[in-house]
Amino acid sequence: MPEDFLHFNFQQHIPVPSTWQTQGYDQHQYTNVNYPFPFDPPYVPQENPCGLYHRTFDFQPNANKRYLINFEGVDSCLFLYVNQQFIGYSQVSHCTAEFDLTDYLQQGENHLTALVLKWCDGSYLEDQDKFRMSGIFRDVYILEREQNYLQDFFIKTTLSEDLKSAVVNLDIFSASLKMPQQSPIIFLIHKEKNFSIPNRTNSA
Repeated sequence: MPEDFLHFNFQQHIPVPSTWQTQGYDQHQYTNVNYPFPFDPPYVPQENPCGLYHRTFDFQPNANKRYLINFEGVDSCLFLYVNQQFIGYSQVSHCTAEFDLTDYLQQGENHLTALVLKWCDGSYLEDQDKFRMSGIFRDVYILEREQNYLQDFFIKTTLSEDLKSAVVNLDIFSASLKMPQQSPIIFLIHKEKNFSIPNRTNSA
């Protein structure tokens, strides 16, 4: 791959989602108990096939929103660039990779470039009985979010010894660095059919 690959003159087209092997690139490869490359963890062959994807799109971002791009499946790893700026890296082929593009998008024309490698050190964990397919094989899309939004949460329940009561701990992760340390949380607890505890507000 040339060092100036971000300025590559693209002349071929490939549908996304798809894999290289089903579009006439590279070779089909099937393995069962063997690795598809010489076993030398965590290293993979220096001659590592890659795919370079580029998409130009017009965009009018709202200054009060955040924009996140999602790759639902990329085999085996992904280097992402927007407007020739490095955004991030991801591997684990069958998991969603999400990147915040808010600070990199510009009014009007934008350039999205994705460099995908056929093998990475994570390929050692994916030695299943299957055909080896490479590329962006699931959907790609951009989500619009509020500046402050709930990104993730984790609920942990600790039961009493007699199993008649419980303590519920809720860890909430906000995607905004601007959210104050003390923020109101409204919750509603349901118990059995047609029974509920009224709304309550707490701080976290």
